[in-house]
Amino acid sequence: NDNRRVDLKFKVSFESDLSKAKKILEEVVSANPLIFTDPAPVIGVNDLSDASIEFICWIWVKKEDYLAVKHQVHEMVKRGFDAAGIKLASNNIELQLSGNTRL
Repeated sequence: NDNRRVDLKFKVSFESDLSKAKKILEEVVSANPLIFTDPAPVIGVNDLSDASIEFICWIWVKKEDYLAVKHQVHEMVKRGFDAAGIKLASNNIELQLSGNTRL
C-alpha cells in the first residue's frame, strides 16, 4: 500500500472555543491538496484532561508526502489558532497559598 495515515493531536486550553478550533482544523485539512478525501479525514475531540482539550486529526496521504503534510498541517493549524485567539494548552501548575505561607 502506498498510503499512510498521519495521526496528529492538538491540545487547546479549556477557555478555547471548540467550534472555532474544529473549524480551523477542518479548513486546514481541506485546503491541502496532498490530503486524501477518501478515506475521509477524522477530526474531533479525543480527550478532556485536567489541563486541556485534545483534538485528534487523522488524515491519509501518499507515503512520500507524509512528513511534508505533517509539517504543513502543524504550521497552518498554529497560524490559524493564533489568528483566532485559540491558545494551545501548556503545562502550567497553579499554586494557591493561604495564611502566612512563605516560599
